[in-house]
Amino acid sequence: MGVGKTRYALVARWSARLASLGVLALAVSVFLLQRTVGASADSTADILSAFFFLIACVGLVVGWRWEGAGGMLAVGGILLLDAVQFFATGGLPQSWTVSLVALCGFLFILSRALHVAARHESSTVLGMGPP
Repeated sequence: MGVGKTRYALVARWSARLASLGVLALAVSVFLLQRTVGASADSTADILSAFFFLIACVGLVVGWRWEGAGGMLAVGGILLLDAVQFFATGGLPQSWTVSLVALCGFLFILSRALHVAARHESSTVLGMGPP
């Protein structure tokens, strides 16, 4: 593999992994804090938003093993959460936790893209790739 691209792929992978740990800890603490304060999900939009946020958080966990799939789940979950919030309230979520989850998802996708590019570069250098 190309040394430069491999290094960037590793930096992106570990940045996504470490950031996802922090974001997941923050998401769990916010969730627990809301439950102790007594906030409840009354509407269908609230339930759907919580479900899609959970999907995004699952994507952060999956990203530890499969960067591309986890990143897609995280970003897709946040996009669906944004869509539900937009149609229910007319605006986007104001929580910066949502943006952090999306950022971690994009880091996982970037990591996967860099890893594939480095692997492709090494296979063409060795004469094993397409002509």
